[in-house]
Amino acid sequence: MRSTLRKVLSLSIFTIVSLLAVKVQAQGVYNTRDWRFSNPTPLGFTVFDVDYLDDNIAIAVGENGGIARTTDGGRTWTYGIFTYTTPAAQRTKASFQDIHIVSSAAMYAVGTGGMMAKSTDGGVTWSFVSTPLYANARTINAVWFVDANTGYIGGQWNTLDSIPKLYRTTNGGASWDSLNAPIGGKTRVGYINNPNRPPLVWDVTAKGKEILRIPYLHIFPIISYLYFCFHWKIELCAKHLLKVFRYIFKYI
Repeated sequence: MRSTLRKVLSLSIFTIVSLLAVKVQAQGVYNTRDWRFSNPTPLGFTVFDVDYLDDNIAIAVGENGGIARTTDGGRTWTYGIFTYTTPAAQRTKASFQDIHIVSSAAMYAVGTGGMMAKSTDGGVTWSFVSTPLYANARTINAVWFVDANTGYIGGQWNTLDSIPKLYRTTNGGASWDSLNAPIGGKTRVGYINNPNRPPLVWDVTAKGKEILRIPYLHIFPIISYLYFCFHWKIELCAKHLLKVFRYIFKYI
């Protein structure tokens, strides 16, 4: 009886210590030592996005936490797997959806589980950044940074109103503000095979949709336009300039 009690007590202590170890360890781990890709080559994972700094330096990201880096225009690559701890204290690998190289030092990648990875040394090492979508494990589809500290992310809706939001940081992800997606407006849907039938008029709404990309168009040194788009029967793009929204509708 005492032997059984000691075993149960030892197991309980081990479980508590293990949980504490998971809790205090760094959120993100980028491991280049224990992972090697064999097939296919030269990239051993499905790539979902690639961004280039110049003709030589590029970062590729994709499934299973894969991050690849080249400094010679793609002739050779270094690989690593990025893992992070979920809110449930489980170590997992994200599926990266988007990567943005801001400078030769600053780089950001986002993906499933509300996860963001950040590099400040040109992609050599990566660290975890908490986002507003992390607690609910919502997917981040897009990232764009204006400089090393100021940037935007967007993805699945993350609030009770089911409306996706564009999130903005000015301190490298330490804190976030949000911008609501546009609502309202009408669009017409016609019939190709029956032009005599009157078109339907649909309400345009962001409810239940998700932001898929954030292209940033810099036109003049002072005036820049930020677009965030989400996909439905049509594509609705909201143009944000000094917190003033204008709407552009385009059939797809």
